[in-house]
Amino acid sequence: MATIRYFDDAFAKTKRKFLRMNIANRMLLGFLPLIILTVLVAVYALTSLARLNMINSSIIEVDIPLLQAIDEMIERLFDQDIHGNHYVIIRSAQNLGLFHEAGKDFSDQLLFIKGLPDYDAESIERLHKLHEEYETRFGRLFDVEEDPTIDTSEYEARIEATQEELLALIETLSEQASSGLREKTRAAKQIGSSSL
Repeated sequence: MATIRYFDDAFAKTKRKFLRMNIANRMLLGFLPLIILTVLVAVYALTSLARLNMINSSIIEVDIPLLQAIDEMIERLFDQDIHGNHYVIIRSAQNLGLFHEAGKDFSDQLLFIKGLPDYDAESIERLHKLHEEYETRFGRLFDVEEDPTIDTSEYEARIEATQEELLALIETLSEQASSGLREKTRAAKQIGSSSL
């Protein structure tokens, strides 16, 4: 019984305090839950937008440049093949220069990828070694071609095998980068739809 009386007294005191409040304080008390809810929604939206911004920055600063560098590496590898084979046939110093220039561009793209955060160091190192081997094999072919009595088919087969291995490794890197890009895009879409 005492408990009920205590709550009745507390309710009566609260009611008297509420009735003594002026209109401004009553309005403030009424809008207080709405203000708190608005602040919570704003904090959630800002947090979601910060995560979305982080994902988008990663896509723009890492994934897209990585995919562009990979495409550039494939082009330079084919350029080297074309200019190397032209040099073997016509022995033009211009083709030899273009061969080495394409090789330098390939190496520059590797260095660019090494400068990106979260790159696959093992694969990049393997690519670097394979590319050096590829250029060395072409160099041997260039030397052998000066002697017309030597059969070059074995050298050409080794070059082709190294090129295929290089392309397979580049394709693997490309698939990993594309997969990461798709995951980040999916996460950004999910964050964007949940924050709205």
